[in-house]
Amino acid sequence: MAIVQKTLKDAGFDGIFSEVLHDEKLGLKNPYQLRLFHLSVVDNEFSFDALKKFLLKNIGQYIYSRERIKKFMSDDEITLIGLKAVELLRDRCNTRCTESVQQI
Repeated sequence: MAIVQKTLKDAGFDGIFSEVLHDEKLGLKNPYQLRLFHLSVVDNEFSFDALKKFLLKNIGQYIYSRERIKKFMSDDEITLIGLKAVELLRDRCNTRCTESVQQI
């Protein structure tokens, strides 16, 4: 069985999220487990700027497939991946919002 390599850029993750400890088991044959995380909150606050920076660094990895990311690399456009991902999300959201308004 091939193991999928993670694409997340770890820098900052531990400062933004805290793992939720639990005893739940998935009952799978392999040794994998369910890991849950929540925003790290101190004195009823969290760092929005750190969260935003972390998400912008990683959004392209969430939005695009590994094949599409390889294409960004081969086209020498890897530095645009975050911007393109945000534009794609914005366009899709605007389309859905417009469709929802038209249905009313």
